Amino acid sequence: MHATEPNDRFRRRLTAALAAAERVRVSAAGLKELADGAGPHGPHLLIEMLYYGQEPALIDRLPADLVLLALEPEALRATVRPWLAVSPHWEVTDETVLVPPRLEAVCGGRAYLTKRGSHGLALRRTSPPTAGHAPR
Repeated sequence: MHATEPNDRFRRRLTAALAAAERVRVSAAGLKELADGAGPHGPHLLIEMLYYGQEPALIDRLPADLVLLALEPEALRATVRPWLAVSPHWEVTDETVLVPPRLEAVCGGRAYLTKRGSHGLALRRTSPPTAGHAPR
């Protein structure tokens, strides 16, 4: 497995959490680097990767026929859905609520934090990838 985390702080935490895991490699690659061939070929699980300002069109260049995408609902609505509406390369084969939205008490119950939740999409490639990448 190849895990990536562009944020230095989160990457250190991920690396520490996976220290005992065999056959797991952690890198600093973002979606652009993965699309440019820095990562493995095959299915990709992108959890909140588009929060880093990455364009959804980079997914077209991933060397994969299956992409599992997890984002908060508003990010899906604002960035992914418009891209999917015009993409000739991908179709949604499944969608699920991963974590429902909720209120979380903070400051000893004196304030509340709105958690937006997370939705998951399974995307299957419908046409060959762009920029010469071939899925395996």
